[in-house]
Amino acid sequence: MPLAPALYRHALRLTRNRPDAEDLLQDTLLRAYTGFAGFRQGTNLRAWLYRIQTNGFITRWRRQRRNDVLLVDDLESICAPHPVNKVARQANSAEDEAIEMLPDRALAAAMRALPEEFRAVVFYADVAGLSLKHIAALADIPIGTVTSRLHRARRRLRADLTAAAHPPTSATVRQ
Repeated sequence: MPLAPALYRHALRLTRNRPDAEDLLQDTLLRAYTGFAGFRQGTNLRAWLYRIQTNGFITRWRRQRRNDVLLVDDLESICAPHPVNKVARQANSAEDEAIEMLPDRALAAAMRALPEEFRAVVFYADVAGLSLKHIAALADIPIGTVTSRLHRARRRLRADLTAAAHPPTSATVRQ
């Protein structure tokens, strides 16, 4: 399949390890094969496959995250000598988890501050390396909207990161 290498690279970027990327690729191809009747002729096949893969990754990640939370709760109930006052835990989304994995805290904070539609476009363009055309197909929005959101998101990120790098000092007084 001609798109398999690109799908594998995308899976590797999402999962960050080879065995999980191979599983995700296999799952993507299986879902695409079984759901091919839902593919609309004349649309972008690559974008359709990327969407299947991304949705599969998010679903798998959420399922794994949900199971991890249950295991922690079970461990607390088994090990605690008395009832524990549990704080409600909420599983983060896959996007939130990706932001948390960023090495720079200021960048992570700036990404979290972006509206969801800006964050997604920046992720696909600057992290996943997709073209604007493919992002438009994935998000089901016009390419002009992708360009606009990407420009606005980058402008906000630049302003937030500049402000974080050069915080105002107490000596700076405006009159």
